[in-house]
Amino acid sequence: MDWIATRRVWPAKIVGRHWWPLWLWAGATLGIVLANWFEVRVVAASLFLFFLPGWAWLEAFSSEPQDGMWRILVAAGLRLGLTSLGTLYLAYLPGPLTEQHVLIMGTVLTLLPLATAFRRQREPLTWPDRRLWLLLLLVLGLAVMLRLPRLGYAEFHEDEVEVTSLVVRAIKGEDYAVFLHRKGPEQMLVPLAEWLLAGRITEGSARLPFALASILGVITVSMLAAQVAGW
Repeated sequence: MDWIATRRVWPAKIVGRHWWPLWLWAGATLGIVLANWFEVRVVAASLFLFFLPGWAWLEAFSSEPQDGMWRILVAAGLRLGLTSLGTLYLAYLPGPLTEQHVLIMGTVLTLLPLATAFRRQREPLTWPDRRLWLLLLLVLGLAVMLRLPRLGYAEFHEDEVEVTSLVVRAIKGEDYAVFLHRKGPEQMLVPLAEWLLAGRITEGSARLPFALASILGVITVSMLAAQVAGW
């Protein structure tokens, strides 16, 4: 009977809290390296750059928040800083930037903290009740419908042209290009990393990371409102 119990427990372990980020990282990496469809590479790059690093660092160094939704939101915010700092470091390296540079950066930012997280025991996460889930799904659906369709509806505007031109210069190896942007490097570092992993850039893919950030902002405000209302 022991071997039957072991067979039942083992699948649960390999998809448990310690393991699913590793499988997600592996799937995103394979999508970036092997996929020929641009849309698949964009989705894989978004997971690779804009979720997994933040989640991995939270798992390694903080047990809070215990609420699953808040943990996802905090991880999504943390990943933006981690990915931007990592890409900024790459931009300072001599020589042109390549897909391999960003793959190595994302792998280090994800796997090193995940290795630390494996040595920690975490309590199970709590999740919102059904009423709050329905509210969040409604808000998410509205935000997605208003924000994501037709992201590539128009060609790059004036400031986007400037950012894209500086990204090209940074990819070619001009390490001072990040200093030439008047609004700071964040606006160019995010599309730079996704461009290299997706293989090319379009109006929609360049705007996607910022659109996702705005949707997460809407969910965050909704969570705060629900807490104030006592939900």
